[in-house]
Amino acid sequence: MTGGIAPGSAWRDGVAWCSAAVATALTAVSAAPANSWLDSAEMTACAAELGNMHPPGHPAWLSLSQLVRFLPLGPFPWRIAIFSALAMGAAVFVLVRLVRAQLAEHGSRALTSAWALLAAGLLVASGSLWQVAVRAEVYTLALATNLWALHAALLAGQIARRPNADVRLIAGYLAAWTMAVCLGLLNHHYVAIFALPASLFAAWPAIVWLLRRHRRLALAIVAGGAWLGVAYVALGLRSHADTEMRWGDPGTVAGLWDTVTAKHFQRNLTEIHVDYLDNALVLFGMVAQTLSLPLATLGALGLAFAVLWRDRVQGALWLAFAGGLATKAVLQIDTRNPDDHGYVLMVPAVLAIGAGQLGAFLGGRRGLLLRWPESRRLHVVQVNVVAGLVLVAGQVSALWVQPETNLAGLRATDAVDTQLRDALPPGALYLANYYGLAFNEQAFRIAEGRRPDIAAPHLSFRTGDTDRGAAWQAWFAKRYPQFADLARAAHALGRSPVGNLLARVEVQPVWAEQDPELRIPPGVYGFDGIANRLLPAAERGIAYDVSTILLKHQQIWPRLEGAIGARGLADGPTRAVLLWQHALQAAHALRRGWLTVAQDELARARPLSPSDRLLATLTGRAEALDAAFRAGDAKQFRELWQHWQTLDFAALAPEAP
Repeated sequence: MTGGIAPGSAWRDGVAWCSAAVATALTAVSAAPANSWLDSAEMTACAAELGNMHPPGHPAWLSLSQLVRFLPLGPFPWRIAIFSALAMGAAVFVLVRLVRAQLAEHGSRALTSAWALLAAGLLVASGSLWQVAVRAEVYTLALATNLWALHAALLAGQIARRPNADVRLIAGYLAAWTMAVCLGLLNHHYVAIFALPASLFAAWPAIVWLLRRHRRLALAIVAGGAWLGVAYVALGLRSHADTEMRWGDPGTVAGLWDTVTAKHFQRNLTEIHVDYLDNALVLFGMVAQTLSLPLATLGALGLAFAVLWRDRVQGALWLAFAGGLATKAVLQIDTRNPDDHGYVLMVPAVLAIGAGQLGAFLGGRRGLLLRWPESRRLHVVQVNVVAGLVLVAGQVSALWVQPETNLAGLRATDAVDTQLRDALPPGALYLANYYGLAFNEQAFRIAEGRRPDIAAPHLSFRTGDTDRGAAWQAWFAKRYPQFADLARAAHALGRSPVGNLLARVEVQPVWAEQDPELRIPPGVYGFDGIANRLLPAAERGIAYDVSTILLKHQQIWPRLEGAIGARGLADGPTRAVLLWQHALQAAHALRRGWLTVAQDELARARPLSPSDRLLATLTGRAEALDAAFRAGDAKQFRELWQHWQTLDFAALAPEAP
């Protein structure tokens, strides 16, 4: 049997438009209202000023994201998140068109529409897709371009196999395929490359046909694609914008190549030995879990049964499925990271197509129920479609309440950044050791124009390790000439330039987060909550009075907690940030032998997460210190905290006391 790919009018495809609208609306309502975690804030800042971001640079996403400037809706970061939702809607639209075209010869229009709707629902129900569709990310656009390339390639290949093939249609679909592939490469070349074999396999008959009959036209299409691909050099121009550059320096020819290929970044990831087959199985399990087992099984059955048709469409789909898994299987994986879900989005998309194929296999004109009366066959199909849509509704309802897939209530970054702005004086240098907080402060300053009078680099003055921070140091020195000496020193040392910073503290306010890696000695910190003031030499020379420190804690923490509570921002992510700060403060106090300070920090942290294992470990250490104190064992007391002072945070927290 040969699968049929028949073109139709996209403008009159109500099922496709309605599916896309529902998908966009659902994810738009649950999108992050401001900057969210991970790379989203960095991407928001880059979109705001057309600056360069980390490799592969994503110039297609960066250019197309500017369309949201015409939306008179909400703050700019929210509109950038909406762009991800719009790209998800585009992916759903193309998926419906692909399924309907493929199933056109297998059943009536109503049958085709019903199963295409179910396929759209299955894709919308993918938690992997939702995780990246509700934040500023490139992966929904990557999925849309990959599906567009596959759809255009299948159409071109199908027409080329007809006796009276129309050269205009073939050339048009091959041109669309070329454009989709190029946009995908310009957006996230790594994801696009792994999807390319599937669409190339589908388009091959059309490519051969056009080369044999109209070579000049084929070369013109190739030239057009090459011209579009050259747009990657725009990274060199964007390198002069103000947004931080990481993992490469696109301002030079050699650096441009490193950035475009993401050579340093990929080498940093792939140097770790990985088991490809094991990774592929883990990734498939991850996709199936976020899709729900019944819906994943529905799609897998459709793919398996459709193999019996033995056509080029099925070969392309299985290549797309394998390519989707391979995209991340060759790298180190973390199933809790939304990026890992974004890399493999072709997998739930192919499963969604498989659900549509199951409909044709059951109730189509050449399906399993062919000998049944048409009325009974239609009834069975309707029952199955309704049951599938009920499963889809249940899965979407489950996604709606999960914090990973519904970011509408996310306020952690806004809350913490607001407190930092309240605490930091104008002209302060603020050093952050948590990349998410650093990116968000960067993004808030650029995208919303708030607090342009403070500088907020990473604590080590580096945000990426794969190029030793050279490009970022150059950018930082250019943006902040007054800190050029710090940037040069950090690059030369490969870490935070402590001596230079301590000299700076004498003449300028410098604030920093508690440092779990002890890049700055604990003795130079003041106790001021989330943002800790680095103390001048005169103040560092004074012997600390624990009761004074405790009094400052009792004044600062209630003020911070009261401010957060007054704004109604005490949500889960905010509590997680505060919990981490309390743990760092408690660990630092234990290293110094400040038992009462440690006990106060742990007492404040415990209501945030009573069963937290990290707090339990630190509490155990505090109890050991307290036991030595109560027993009057001064030697044991001193040996405990002096030993802990030699440990970094990672060694201090997990071990049993």
